[in-house]
Amino acid sequence: MKTIIWVVSVAVLFSLSALSGQIWQETFRADFEPGFFNGIEIISPDPDGMDDGALRLIDPGVTLDILIVYPTTCNPYVLGPRFDRYEGEGSPPTNVRVYLIEITLFGTTVDPTDSFNVYSVEEGTWRMIPLTFFEGILFGVSDVYGYEDLSPIACDLVRSYASLGNKVVIFTHSTVWNRGAYSPRDHPGFNSLVDIHGLDTIPQLTYDTFRVVYNVASDPLDPVLHHPFELPDTMTVSWTHRRGQVPVSGDILYRGVGYSSYYGLYFHINYLPSYHSWGAFINYGHTLDSPIEWDVKCTINTLYLIWRAEMIFGEYISAPFDPGALAVVNGCDWS
Repeated sequence: MKTIIWVVSVAVLFSLSALSGQIWQETFRADFEPGFFNGIEIISPDPDGMDDGALRLIDPGVTLDILIVYPTTCNPYVLGPRFDRYEGEGSPPTNVRVYLIEITLFGTTVDPTDSFNVYSVEEGTWRMIPLTFFEGILFGVSDVYGYEDLSPIACDLVRSYASLGNKVVIFTHSTVWNRGAYSPRDHPGFNSLVDIHGLDTIPQLTYDTFRVVYNVASDPLDPVLHHPFELPDTMTVSWTHRRGQVPVSGDILYRGVGYSSYYGLYFHINYLPSYHSWGAFINYGHTLDSPIEWDVKCTINTLYLIWRAEMIFGEYISAPFDPGALAVVNGCDWS
């Protein structure tokens, strides 16, 4: 549930001790207009009819911030538009804000409160942002993740991030994969995060290839299947294959048509009760066209699992007020 807190009326009185004596200055709408607004707006018309500067917090809707950690072989700038294309079609509509960082820059600290220099696709600018800001981290998107892996420090950072609670970590195609089959190309870092993604790995020289997947979830009421997109019983995803992933915890949600057990694994979710976070494996990234529609919608549904905002915050900073004389603010009231 989301609780929206409205500031329905603000009429501030400043008590000023000035050389000319005590002065009460009541604010009006014109006093608020030059200020700085962040998540707050002036109500018009004013609820009390006085036009004295009533403010309220703005409901931002469902905004989900995701950090995509990409390999050097990936063209990450195509990912933001693919989320933009579908994010508004859900119920409720979402605003997925995509941020990017290359994997070589990701594992530089184990503290999720440290800031990273990330690229905001929406703003077209670089920003210093801590991991705590993001609802989810996604590792992708490239075939076999470009044969790049997480460093031990990066693995510790992923665990620290998940331990914050109410977070999602998403692994895409062959990030977790094929232990021991091709030792120079193993991903011991990704594979070691079994406690997050819930997948063991085994050697596998063959491919379980598929493009159409079907629902095999043990719980048909699992919210990840229904919000904000109603995932169908069968759906077409980008062409992909399984390679060595074996679930040891969590739930398989979708597998390739024609396969059973863990063969043809496409979508797997792993709830982390000690953290109240989720790990997910969504098997797209084998082809350059991925993610396509249902890949994206499965990703948004996974991010939406943590949408539990209970407060909306806003900030207002007024323009400087000149009392006309040397003064000290010694009182303030609002209604």
